[in-house]
Amino acid sequence: VAEAVILGAGREYLASLICIRYAVVAKWAEKNRIAFTTYSDLASKPAVVELVRKEVEKVNAGLTEVQRIAKFVLLYKELDADDGELTRTRKVRRGVINEKYADLIGTIYAGAPSHRVDTVIRFQDGTTQRIRTTLPVIDLTAAPATLAAAGTRTRLGAPAPNLPPHLMDRLRISRKFTLIGLLVLVALGNDDVVRISWLAATVVVW
Repeated sequence: VAEAVILGAGREYLASLICIRYAVVAKWAEKNRIAFTTYSDLASKPAVVELVRKEVEKVNAGLTEVQRIAKFVLLYKELDADDGELTRTRKVRRGVINEKYADLIGTIYAGAPSHRVDTVIRFQDGTTQRIRTTLPVIDLTAAPATLAAAGTRTRLGAPAPNLPPHLMDRLRISRKFTLIGLLVLVALGNDDVVRISWLAATVVVW
């Protein structure tokens, strides 16, 4: 990742506009036999999007919930000082970013799955390139939300109201016995066994 502009002032969650580090990702793509032509083409590759997704999830794992990135988009171009997006010392000009990418930011917070881009970018040598692409909005909360909607549990002990009655009965019985077993083990004071049993209980109850 070359640049990551964090969004979220006055919003319900944080999001990010991310630029890949072209030289590094290009070598990775060549090594993995992923064909591409330009920065925009490379950034749009599903394998590259997934690569960045994993990196963002690694960072999220070490943060509190309110600090985590909920959604991100890979930009079709690198942020450039010549475009006014960065200072000469490569600090992000947030005002410019918020104005220039207002439609994209609006798409992210509107809950849309993608954003259509049709624009022209100008390079330092004066040449231009028209970019027509669709940027996927990567939602890092989508999987947990889907599971919750399907009626599975999101935390230990939370009910799963959409399960059939006979499965609910089995779930209650399993939970009761695992919790009783845990109380007994805690009373015995065997910490190692407690930790192992807690993991087993989590698997059963989940």
